[in-house]
Amino acid sequence: MLSASRGGWLALPLVLIPVVRYGARLYGRRLLVAGAVLLALVVLAFAVPATGVAVRIAQAFADINNYLVQGDANTSVGIRLELWKASWMMFTEHPWLGVGREQFDVALHALAAQGRLQQSAALLYSSSHNDMLNCLATGGLLDFSLLLTMYIAPLCFFAGQLRRPDQGQHPLALAGLVVVVAFFAFGLTDVMFWLMMPKVFYVMMVCSLVGMCLAAQYPAPVPRRILIARTDNIGDVVLTLPLAGYLKQLYPQVEVVFLCRRYAAAVVAQCRHVDQVLTLEELGDDWAHGLAQSGCDTMIFTFPQRTLAAAARRSGIQRRIGSSHRIHHWYHCNRLATFSRANSPLHEAQLNFKLLLPLGVDVEPPLEQLKTMYGLDTPRHPAADAVLAAPGFKLILHPKSNGNGREWPLQHYTALARLLGKADGVRVLVTGSAAEGELLAQQAPELLALPNVENLCGRLDLDGFTALIGGCDGLIASGTGPLHLASALGRPALGLFPPLKPIDIVRWGALGPRARSLCTPLACGHCEDAARCTCMLAITPEQVLEVVESWRAEALVPA
Repeated sequence: MLSASRGGWLALPLVLIPVVRYGARLYGRRLLVAGAVLLALVVLAFAVPATGVAVRIAQAFADINNYLVQGDANTSVGIRLELWKASWMMFTEHPWLGVGREQFDVALHALAAQGRLQQSAALLYSSSHNDMLNCLATGGLLDFSLLLTMYIAPLCFFAGQLRRPDQGQHPLALAGLVVVVAFFAFGLTDVMFWLMMPKVFYVMMVCSLVGMCLAAQYPAPVPRRILIARTDNIGDVVLTLPLAGYLKQLYPQVEVVFLCRRYAAAVVAQCRHVDQVLTLEELGDDWAHGLAQSGCDTMIFTFPQRTLAAAARRSGIQRRIGSSHRIHHWYHCNRLATFSRANSPLHEAQLNFKLLLPLGVDVEPPLEQLKTMYGLDTPRHPAADAVLAAPGFKLILHPKSNGNGREWPLQHYTALARLLGKADGVRVLVTGSAAEGELLAQQAPELLALPNVENLCGRLDLDGFTALIGGCDGLIASGTGPLHLASALGRPALGLFPPLKPIDIVRWGALGPRARSLCTPLACGHCEDAARCTCMLAITPEQVLEVVESWRAEALVPA
């Protein structure tokens, strides 16, 4: 808009056709936001006099009127209209081969000498200022058919690619449509294929995008050793394990290496689908060297980390797969998958599978299938065995979440423990890190003082904690690591969530054969303070007690 090139303005509405038609499916709400911003900029450019947009548009209509009424062919628009008129005359007199590609200005002056054109500034030009009319005038129907082929062939190809199942080619095909439509639109008021530079640009862009679309159709080489990088929290790591299980099914001979932080390594080590656990700490100071020593040919970034991606590029790993929604991945990764985590209706465990698109794998496993794909075994641990050896129904309460998500209020945990104290044989095991235990002692001393409560905070390492969860009769927590660990181990687990995206049940719900999740039906809309979330407060201890009673009833049924 600010260039004041009115011919370029014509491209905007035409380009919006493929963008809206196909882009809405790719980019969803973000496309609407971008469109609204674009429309606002157009209106602003028109409304602000200093931009000159309104003046340029008014002048265009005035030029058209002067040409039609007074025959004025000396204005910017009048010159184009006169050239288009001359081009049509040349075509009608030489319909098959035109007047010749180098003879436009000669034919133009000949028409003026015959009195069929005005003596105007239009006679100074050597082209039609319109691609299609220029081809008709100088090359006749032959050149015109070639021009149409240059437009229609790639349009059909890219549209066909957008109709096929996405193997990573949809964004490329949409880019191809935009290039072709934009060139066609610019060609309405200029001759795009007259100078060499736009010719080279068009051919290079179209052929490159065609090539990348075709490359996406062919299966990638079968990976030999795949490195899955998930270097954030334990819950995220657990929800990534089904991806390792699927890769083992897809490529039976592949070796799966899992890269995580040291504190989560004990959990990954219990997964049957992982051949080797690698930690960031083990990579040493030179991550690139450590990754090169891993011998992996494919690396999947299920968690984006810029420094790790840079190290992977330097390490020479052949295929580095990441999300296109991280700018640094455009440089450090050579395989990109386009999808949105924040705005997706999929569970976090399902979203990890979107990163297989660059491998030619378009799969979205149902949640019921994912529940059986963790491959986690329960370890044995003396400290956990000592706790589990005592009789009773062993229920773990894990009140804290290390600041992740929304926590169920501590007063509700206390009220639930009191209600459970009225039931015979229920042992309430409160777990957490040593630091979380200190917080509970300060913030919920009544909970820890109850006679049916055992405070295990800080008493078990991760191996012991995993063994405890694997042998317990139930676990209650918010959307945090122990919840997902219990779900993956097949234990009864209850997750407590707010109905707020992207931390709701849809994205982070407990996913296991005996797991459940609770939340209020509607968000309150004013939970600015996570520590006082009324959505979490609305989940009552009585609702949670009802779930625990169902677990106890199941435990009494003979196997």
